[in-house]
Amino acid sequence: MLSPSLKTKLALLEGIPTLPLLVRKLLHTIEQDKFIVSDLEKIICQDPAISSRLLRVANSSFFGFSGKVGTLNRALMLLGTNFVKALALSMSIIDTLSHDQSIRKHEWHDYWLHSFACGWVAQRLIQHGLFSDVSDEAFLSGLLHDLGKPVLWVYEAHTYQAVREKIRSDDLSTHDAEIAVLGVHHGHVGGELAGHWKFPPDIHAAILEHHESEPTMSAARLIKVADSVVHNTWSDNRYEKRDGKPLHAVVEVFSIRPRILENVGRELRLWGNEIHELSGSLPRIVR
Repeated sequence: MLSPSLKTKLALLEGIPTLPLLVRKLLHTIEQDKFIVSDLEKIICQDPAISSRLLRVANSSFFGFSGKVGTLNRALMLLGTNFVKALALSMSIIDTLSHDQSIRKHEWHDYWLHSFACGWVAQRLIQHGLFSDVSDEAFLSGLLHDLGKPVLWVYEAHTYQAVREKIRSDDLSTHDAEIAVLGVHHGHVGGELAGHWKFPPDIHAAILEHHESEPTMSAARLIKVADSVVHNTWSDNRYEKRDGKPLHAVVEVFSIRPRILENVGRELRLWGNEIHELSGSLPRIVR
């Protein structure tokens, strides 16, 4: 079961870092109807490490701009303000939680690999005409949907090893193993933190509800479908054991045409190498 120390931290949010100023400013821009590129550039450039990583991302083969993006302003112009804002926001939030050096580098890479793939699939589902009411924050919701995992890795590190063993020994999905060992899964934990940090409702719901059988909010339904596509169609996904639920389960619950999910899954596999490369640019620089 969940340790008393983590129960206390989740109840009182003691020991959980406060959001850095960069994140608070970026969250504020989400609530604004209009902002200009220079405003966003001024916020992001306050963190040179994140600015550097964004430039590495912009120059990855995924975007086809290799070696052509030398400034943050150009990255914003080429990639789009919403995309850059989402990457900067998610990197800064995860950096806030990733102070524990016991978490291995490959775990962070796999975390980002799955998160980016989920955000990418969420965007593709939007482009296919699904869940259009949450299009503005689809990518960011995908990037942050597993926020509860690094919280558990850092603050429940000793107990979480039992979760990994449970996955292997009992052939369970990650969130089922978390419930069996901890009494909660990473969606619950991430939802508590997202509420504490006053995330926008759509993103909060995507984090909290993406493992629920029938999420109440559209953003959570979108991310549940995107998560299922990634787990069930991408053979290179090593992030966690697949949840074992075939795609027809989400097709039936959300009345989605199977061909759409098949097409998006095929596109994800085609972009697999580029997504691997890009995800290698997202973990923070270890000095």
